[in-house]
Amino acid sequence: PYTTLFRSDLHQFGNGILLGRMQCRLAQTLDAHYQAFPDNVMLGIMVHGKTRTLSQSNRQQLGQEGDIFLRHADPGAMRSHIPDGLQASISIDIPRSMLDTLNEQGVDTQFLGKRDSHVILRPNGHMADVVRDLGQRILTLHTEHALLNRLALESLSLDLLVKLLSCGASALPAGSAMASRRWSGALDDAIDILHTEWDQPLTIACLARRAGINECYLKTLFRQRTGADGDQHDDEHPG
Repeated sequence: PYTTLFRSDLHQFGNGILLGRMQCRLAQTLDAHYQAFPDNVMLGIMVHGKTRTLSQSNRQQLGQEGDIFLRHADPGAMRSHIPDGLQASISIDIPRSMLDTLNEQGVDTQFLGKRDSHVILRPNGHMADVVRDLGQRILTLHTEHALLNRLALESLSLDLLVKLLSCGASALPAGSAMASRRWSGALDDAIDILHTEWDQPLTIACLARRAGINECYLKTLFRQRTGADGDQHDDEHPG
């Protein structure tokens, strides 16, 4: 048998959010194939284990415990290589109507990327622990014949969604040296602009657009390299 332990269920809440829970212990490596995806946004958290995904364009991404799996609509056929051992994950599907409402209300959803995309994001160490621990609580909550537990499951799921939306904006793409070089190069470009146009009223948003990088990524990378908080430059001269 492929598994010695397997548990999987789905829970749909009144606001249209769909929660998926999966926990298994694989006796051997599993190669999974996915052909099509719905027109929504999925945010997932790897609670235990690791995986390697391969897109139809042969882009490879590596995921580990605490990583955020982000799928925006249908990125096309994908394959996952999952090693043996304990694997556990949580997924939250956000309906398109809710995403539109978040955008209308001014929530920064840029990190969700373009439609028909998939990326694995790695939050900072503390936030990775927070979302993984919350995911663990969701996994272990039994809802059979217990209304209070079902209400608790919905509450925890919404809490996880809020944290994923909050930390996703500052998380960086995981498991790809090429992606790391790309973001590092974009940061170099932004710093070059600062040096050459020091007397211009540049903002972080302007720098991000010109360097071709998400504003939240730029703030995070700037802070990591310089120790300065990029937020202080949002409405003033960056230099």
